[in-house]
Amino acid sequence: MSVEKLIVSIIALFAQALAVCTIIFKQVENKSKFSKIIFFMIVWFYCIFSFYLIPNQLRFILFVTVIALTMFLILKIRDKKVILYSFNTEIIMSFSEIIISILMVIFGIQSVEIVNNFYVNLFANIFISMLSLFIIQLKLVKLGINKIIALFNKNKKLINYLYIFLMVLYLMVSKNGLEFILKSNYYINLLFIISIILIIVIIIKNELKYEQMNEINKQMLNYVTKYEKIITEQGKVNHEFKNQLMVIRGYAQMNSPKLMEYLDSIVKDSNKAGSSYL
Repeated sequence: MSVEKLIVSIIALFAQALAVCTIIFKQVENKSKFSKIIFFMIVWFYCIFSFYLIPNQLRFILFVTVIALTMFLILKIRDKKVILYSFNTEIIMSFSEIIISILMVIFGIQSVEIVNNFYVNLFANIFISMLSLFIIQLKLVKLGINKIIALFNKNKKLINYLYIFLMVLYLMVSKNGLEFILKSNYYINLLFIISIILIIVIIIKNELKYEQMNEINKQMLNYVTKYEKIITEQGKVNHEFKNQLMVIRGYAQMNSPKLMEYLDSIVKDSNKAGSSYL
């Protein structure tokens, strides 16, 4: 390995690690500066290790795993959603890589040169990191990520589906039969993005149904509550009416002259209250 290649890769992967950490920190609660620095150093080291030793078709699954584990250990995030945070980060980074690669090819740079030429690779990684930093600052992207995190907070089972998806995707790209078809990391990223879009569409569709059912249940609960109040009030009225009948019966048995006076008072009170139950 030449010193030139090592220096170029360290600079390029420094930019990549900076973008990754920024996206992660946008999703999690504020952490101490010390833990953030340690987290960045580990991510930077992993990016260098991955660049030299890990095959392209396996990088995304290892990235999600390593970043999630680092968040768990260093940032002390004791939550299954560490997988989701690293997953969201991989989506943004992969999307940026696809866009930058396409633009470079449009401007006449061959895809092989992007991988093999140290300086082209350096600028490609810097541009990818810059685009990722730009994307995470977009208000629409922030709202989208917050929405996805909120969906996973509402439905804890979704994280299990995410685990299954990652495992299936890992098995797909690690098969020897697909390696010669998916020779480029960009094709893998493209497959990754398409799969993510499909999953997000399914999740949002199910969530909309869930919200509609919640709204219907709330309306039904309001109706039931109103009916309960009506029944309770009617029960009070019936009880009062029975008491009045008992008093009238007592006056009638005694042939009391107060009977008509009592009846007049009941009618008078009913007229004042606007009640029609009598």
